[in-house]
Amino acid sequence: MTVFDSSLTAYKRDGTTEVTMDKEADPGAYMAYNNDDDDADGGGTTADKDDDDVRDGETPKEDDTIKTHTDFGSIFDSLQTGKVVLKRDNTKVKLWKNSYKGGASEEIVFDAAGNTEKVYDLSNGDDRTAFGNDIKDKDLWLEGYQASAALKDTGLTLI
Repeated sequence: MTVFDSSLTAYKRDGTTEVTMDKEADPGAYMAYNNDDDDADGGGTTADKDDDDVRDGETPKEDDTIKTHTDFGSIFDSLQTGKVVLKRDNTKVKLWKNSYKGGASEEIVFDAAGNTEKVYDLSNGDDRTAFGNDIKDKDLWLEGYQASAALKDTGLTLI
């Protein structure tokens, strides 16, 4: 088996300051449960987690997502075998391609292991294309979708 170095970087709430490697696991990056109305659509009874959070004119107003970035390096450009697994500890977070979310086509769907893993099989052409389009060397955005019962009870891992 060959293991390639890849990186999943978390950012602080400002979206520009990286959480340093020595702090990624403990204490990690904190995020809020997304239950306000950033897009001002009057959804006072409907949490933002159910919206795409874009006001008229397509101006993103979401401020409750946390930026992450994947870095795989150029070796993945030519790989035709192996698997890349994106894993979340539970379903309390969602992962998006845009900070403002943008609807179902912009969500990274965790469809394996009880909806906690997204597996890209690089020997499958469709999966390889999806890997390139979805997560390879991309900024991705985490959303607190369900309230936590305790600090640090969820996480995101790139395997």
